[in-house]
Formats: sequence, structure tokens, C-alpha cells
Amino acid sequence: MKFEIVNINTDGYERFVDVKSSEGKCFTVHFLEFREYLDENGNSKVKSIGDVIEGNLWIDLVENAYICDKDLMHDQPTIHSSDINAVVKVEEVLDEYSIYALTSLCEERIQIEFESKIDFQKGDVIHIEGSLELVEPVM
Repeated sequence: MKFEIVNINTDGYERFVDVKSSEGKCFTVHFLEFREYLDENGNSKVKSIGDVIEGNLWIDLVENAYICDKDLMHDQPTIHSSDINAVVKVEEVLDEYSIYALTSLCEERIQIEFESKIDFQKGDVIHIEGSLELVEPVM
């Protein structure tokens, strides 16, 4: 997936980046930029506003999850934060801690990682709270 950078917040190797998807959706993702260490809100020389970045979305650090009867949705209540609340549909259970799910973020299914063991099944609609991550391809 491709995303246009709208805003960048930095802290060390961490990046909290507001992006716009090729589908026109806007959200904030988190990733690590090991090529560049910056003080809080330093200016990056590696990535700039307007650049297009490529990668896969992934929701990590999910501590709160439960089955619900709602439509797919997502919300990021804190500005410039990758924290996300979402309702997703389980497409595939990978193991006791991971699933692939359909989301309202994009048309592709994305991987979701849980902090504790799960017991969800394919087809379950679940509410989750976690961190929206971007995994860039290895160069």
C-alpha cells in the first residue's frame, strides 16, 4: 500500500506519521526509522511531508478485544497518535496471538497482534484497541 505523508512527529527512532492512503483515507501510523535518530519533533532528512511511503498496515499491542455486533469502523481519538479503536472482521486465525482481519482502514486484510491469547474464530466481528503500525518493506 502507498501513503502520502501529511505530517511527521519524531522522537528518537520513532515516527508518528499522519498519512493519506491512495483510497483517500487519513490516519496516523507509527513506525521505527533506524536510519535516523532525531530529538523530539526534529526535522527528518529521510522522509518529508509530501513524500510517498510504501508498506503494510498492522495493528499491534492489542490488549482489549471483544466480540461485538457492529459495522466495521476505526477511530483515532488522540491527534498525531497511532492509538486506534476499531471494529474488524476475523478473516483468518494465524495462532493464539494473531489474526488477519478486514478493516475500514483499507481494502486489504491486515494482521493484528494481541498481547494475550485469543479465542476468536473466522467470521467473528470484534472490537479492538491497539496501535496502528506501518511495516515498510526491507530494502
